[in-house]
Amino acid sequence: MMNITLSELKIRYPALLLDHVMIAVNEHFVEPTYVIAPNDTVALLRIKQTVPIGRSIPRNAHY
Repeated sequence: MMNITLSELKIRYPALLLDHVMIAVNEHFVEPTYVIAPNDTVALLRIKQTVPIGRSIPRNAHY
């Protein structure tokens, strides 16, 4: 694997553009310009979004 930045990773894998996904490298959240090295551990964390009482969830929302 070549060294790539988080921004390039998101371009290669468009599904990562979801608002509910956070990316951590080596157990730390990093800036989009961080260069991911071959030995780095990358974690994609799906954030479960809560809806305030009195608000409805849009029909096309995927949780």
